[in-house]
Amino acid sequence: MIFVVFQEAPISTGGYFHHPSDHRYGASLDGIGQCFFVEVKTRAQDRSSPLTCVTASPIIQCNFQRACTGGNITFLMSYHPEQNSAKC
Repeated sequence: MIFVVFQEAPISTGGYFHHPSDHRYGASLDGIGQCFFVEVKTRAQDRSSPLTCVTASPIIQCNFQRACTGGNITFLMSYHPEQNSAKC
């Protein structure tokens, strides 16, 4: 996984977690570490580098993932696949 390569932290691929109070909703995580989650976003269209700012959408997504899993820490990582570069 990308996070392991750039941050040297062992993680597993994510899975699907139902929201604890409403099983109609759920979240799929990109990665799960020992005490954290990882969400990976690729660069914006027509950009030649990883994302430089975070918009509301990924923040809401990470918050919802924490609500579904009961976790406290999520690393949001921007990845540029063509250049194999990342920013956390």
